[in-house]
Amino acid sequence: MPLMAENSKVIKSPACRASRRQDLARRAILWSSLAVFILALAIARVSLPLAVGVMVGIHFFFFLASLWPNSRLCVPVATRFDTREREVWLTFDDGPNPQETPRVLALLAQHRARATFFLIGREAEKNPGLVCEILAGGHAVANHTYTHQAVLFWAYPPSRFAREIDRSTEVLTAAAGVPPRFFRGPVGWHPPLLYQVLCRRELQPVGWTARGLDYGDHNPSRVAGRLLRHLRPGAIFMLHPECRNRRGENSSLSALEIVLREIDRAGYRCVLPSFAQVTEGRTQR
Repeated sequence: MPLMAENSKVIKSPACRASRRQDLARRAILWSSLAVFILALAIARVSLPLAVGVMVGIHFFFFLASLWPNSRLCVPVATRFDTREREVWLTFDDGPNPQETPRVLALLAQHRARATFFLIGREAEKNPGLVCEILAGGHAVANHTYTHQAVLFWAYPPSRFAREIDRSTEVLTAAAGVPPRFFRGPVGWHPPLLYQVLCRRELQPVGWTARGLDYGDHNPSRVAGRLLRHLRPGAIFMLHPECRNRRGENSSLSALEIVLREIDRAGYRCVLPSFAQVTEGRTQR
């Protein structure tokens, strides 16, 4: 699938068709913001401090929408997928890693579980063999930007979003043979200006039903518990099993082992949902 220029027409694909309620709500937010902006200009003639307060309020809303992980305020992020079966979707962020990724793949194979690896394009470019190993194991890869700039990503303009996404897509497409269909921003950020960039590339933004918070918690049981309490059909779980924590340990991999064991015990399967299942599931709570 060729990458589209920023000034090209937006594709009317399933990736940018939210439910009617979501779409109307999003439009209402944008038009309301414009109306408030015009109102602030009018108020400025009477009271400049009041006008400034109104403008700060508008910017604070968009700031919140940009910095809230997994936010669906302005972007239709999928937080579950559509299924009635006892199925969950394992998603892993921030790989690949030459030391940790093989261990993750071995553990998944032991439990006959499948997962989607949201890969950093720059790391995938350094380790193309690992990307091939992930795919050979029956798993999928997805776009997690090229540089994973977790400090400034929320403030990028559309052109910078496009460069980050396109370069990562090129790397993953070279390894997989087909472009990725799913995207997750660093820290789960999906700012308002990102939405049309994703639409033009037919990328569905994916969040999570539950995350382990494994970067800051070194207790595998607690990390696993945050996921397992949300074990239900269509749940999306997010972990970082290819990364070591601040102590230099991979407690996330230990947590993943607990999660996989309990998923097996509960009679669930770890599957790769279809694009249609994810776009449908994002409208559900």
